[in-house]
Amino acid sequence: MGYVESEDYRAVRVEFSRGDVSALVVLPESGRTPADLLDGALDNDALVRLLFAPSVRGRVSLPRFRIDSDLDLRRYCEEHGALRPFRNSPLDGAEFGGITGNGAYVAALTQRARLECDEEGTVGEADLRAQLQALGGLDLEPVEFVDFVADRPFAFFVVHRSARCALFAAIVEEPEAP
Repeated sequence: MGYVESEDYRAVRVEFSRGDVSALVVLPESGRTPADLLDGALDNDALVRLLFAPSVRGRVSLPRFRIDSDLDLRRYCEEHGALRPFRNSPLDGAEFGGITGNGAYVAALTQRARLECDEEGTVGEADLRAQLQALGGLDLEPVEFVDFVADRPFAFFVVHRSARCALFAAIVEEPEAP
């Protein structure tokens, strides 16, 4: 496993059996929460360092967990300035006329995701749904052995190493005993 230790957290990278995908588990130091890390110490550079951290021998103990989420992405997109796809005006709105013939706009945009981790492995799935409405009609030191136990809230990522991209990200707030 890859291992990184900082004043803010300890983290491990666990390789999956196929391909270029890994799990990252980031355990904040006592008194800190995973959300605290996401607001500062756990930036993109820190995640990249963990992706390529040297391997060490050790034991990782994780609880089983399952996370389901339903997100309203229309509201998120609108709050961040992506307004045009959601406008139902033929003059300044979306241009989906090729789909419906006389125009359309995105009435709803949602994402459902599930991430499940147990002793068999990790399974993640997500789907994005768009409803169209027709118009008018760190420094790394070698470590000999690490005993890493995620027995308090932690952040969990499934990442694609080559793309340096997180496929899933979650905060496990109430871990069961491993």
